[in-house]
Amino acid sequence: MPHSSGGGSHGGGSHGGSHGSHGSSGPRISRTHFHGSRRYVYYNRNNEPKYFYADDKFKPGFHPLRLLVGIFYLPFLIVIFFMFKEALPIVPKNYDHTIIIKDEADVIDNEDALYSELERFMKKTGVTPSVVTVYNESWDTSFSLEEYAYSRYLQEFDDEMHWLIVYSEPIDPNPDFNDWYWEGMQGDDTDSVLKEKYTSMFNEQFHNMLWSGDKVDESLKTSFGYVTDHFSKKPDMSELFSPLFMLGFVLFHAFFMLGIPNLKYRNAVLAPEEGTAGNSAVDVGTYQPRSYDSYTPQSGMNDLYSSQKNNITGYVSKTVVCPYCGITYASKYKRCPGCNAANDNNV
Repeated sequence: MPHSSGGGSHGGGSHGGSHGSHGSSGPRISRTHFHGSRRYVYYNRNNEPKYFYADDKFKPGFHPLRLLVGIFYLPFLIVIFFMFKEALPIVPKNYDHTIIIKDEADVIDNEDALYSELERFMKKTGVTPSVVTVYNESWDTSFSLEEYAYSRYLQEFDDEMHWLIVYSEPIDPNPDFNDWYWEGMQGDDTDSVLKEKYTSMFNEQFHNMLWSGDKVDESLKTSFGYVTDHFSKKPDMSELFSPLFMLGFVLFHAFFMLGIPNLKYRNAVLAPEEGTAGNSAVDVGTYQPRSYDSYTPQSGMNDLYSSQKNNITGYVSKTVVCPYCGITYASKYKRCPGCNAANDNNV
């Protein structure tokens, strides 16, 4: 809805306008070994192996559910969008560009000259200015001029892209003290263009000229021309700083919360520890642990070993080789004592 851009009166000074309408932590990953970590490897674009260590929270692959965290950022992005919309002087083009001048108080002598200045203002800013003059008696018994100007805006326009200036004086003004009033009313969609510095510029110029006794149409023409000459659609960097800072912070925070840095690890596989046998990546999908009888002593020790083994009923000693770190251990253990990998052949 439209709102005041400022106003004033002969006896009360001028005033400004009122802008605006009525999770859990992720896995630990490191290039160096740390307590409880396991060694992994992935290959970069040049097919070079890259080793790293991760704790038991690390799960290779892409997890789409993590993207749900992005819902948390939507309210912030919406706020940032409207901050940019207000800071950038962008106005819609598809609206009624008709300039109206309704001199109901008969105070405008040169309407053509005033219209030409209003048109120049519209072409440069994209906002359509209009002027209505009335008598005090048409509103002062029931409304304030601001309320009347608001109602008159809704009566004259069905969009939010106009800037209406309403001037009022008595039907029979006192020659010694003309009790005039004026009020500006701007549509909400003009806020990104008619910033406070421009409406204040107009308010001060127009009010001072009326106070000095200049004619109404000359005061309007000069004041609109002054704003037109000083208007620029170049964004104010001081107004862009806040949304840019907020956007940068949100994107930086989301970058890590959504796990984007860990995407390079999505094809990682367990790798043997440094210094162990087979210091290369292991294909977990195809490798099968070897299972075989424990070491049998040679030569004269055979009889002694056999007799000791046979004395233990049901004893079967087997070992496995860990596919990840390469050490050999008894198959009865559920996990490798070297790298803590699960033993799928546990008996």
